[in-house]
Amino acid sequence: MTLTIRPAPAILGSDRMRTGGRAMTTTSNEVQHRMATTAQLCAVRRDVLAHVGNRWSSLVLTLLADAPRPYSVILKSCAITPRMLTLNLRELERDGLITRVPAAGARARVAYALTDAGRSLCSIIGSLISWSDQHHEHIVDSRDRFAAAV
Repeated sequence: MTLTIRPAPAILGSDRMRTGGRAMTTTSNEVQHRMATTAQLCAVRRDVLAHVGNRWSSLVLTLLADAPRPYSVILKSCAITPRMLTLNLRELERDGLITRVPAAGARARVAYALTDAGRSLCSIIGSLISWSDQHHEHIVDSRDRFAAAV
């Protein structure tokens, strides 16, 4: 079976570039392969965004933006349970966004610091925070209008 498809720019951009935007003839096996690849890509993106966008990860990352901090300081800085903080720190460390470094002081303690990947993500989170600060009033007004209309 042969299908004629037009590649979507976001998903099949390389095919579009190779064909100059023209329709191309593709077998059903190739279509199935591309669909599987797209599904895998979506799963990876969903995994990363769900983790980074969870309730505590972005807060912990922004707390570490200025300097490494020990566990106790992070715990006091955000209203999070010790168990949830431990789980989030482990996930962030597992994903290579933070690392454990020796803490200043005489006792053998560690602090958590951002990695290069964590710093780059933190700048993106900072942009989201700025956007949210700029648009918060608009969103609240829109919610009120919506609630009044319903």
